[in-house]
Amino acid sequence: MSQTYHIAVIDTETTGLYPTSDRLVEVAVKLLAIDASGQLLEEVAVYESLHDPGIRIPRDPITSSRYHRTLRALFDEFYGNRLTAPISAQLVLREKSVPEYETTPGPTASEHKAQSLIAARHILPPNGRLTVIATRQRNQGEKLHDRFALSELGGVQFSVGLDDGEPGETDTAALMSRVTYLEQWRKYYEELAFDVVEKWTIDARGLAVGP
Repeated sequence: MSQTYHIAVIDTETTGLYPTSDRLVEVAVKLLAIDASGQLLEEVAVYESLHDPGIRIPRDPITSSRYHRTLRALFDEFYGNRLTAPISAQLVLREKSVPEYETTPGPTASEHKAQSLIAARHILPPNGRLTVIATRQRNQGEKLHDRFALSELGGVQFSVGLDDGEPGETDTAALMSRVTYLEQWRKYYEELAFDVVEKWTIDARGLAVGP
């Protein structure tokens, strides 16, 4: 008679990736019985539980599913999945310390980087690459606050943000004038108007890749 082994598959959802400051939100455990060859014999037990983390759950533009859907829709609209040649895009983010309207620090560059590697498979089409630039506002320099989607043909400006909002919420998107578009293209692409803290490129597999 072949021997039976038991393994536990554990899945967790947390407020972030740092054990000293982040908290558990959800945990699921599935106990499986397998034989010596690894063949599944039966599902023995399942456990699922939600937990109150006791802290604010961040809504980061990289990790939140509300942003995943919007960013993926933008990629699909601009590039589609029909292309076989690699396509690339650039996301400019602000590295936060303690914003005036919040009581806890926002994501640092290293946190943005770790989270982007996880979120890449939700955002990018199979042939996509995304360059992420974590920036910091210069002393008496431009404020990184406005939301734009810029391409080589033109740009769109959003009033509130790039997430898909709560039920019943709407936002206004407007095509940018040629003058405004050229100004923002220069500021965000040709001559970045912010200090670069860190810059990295990821692909759809969630791997950091070369330029």
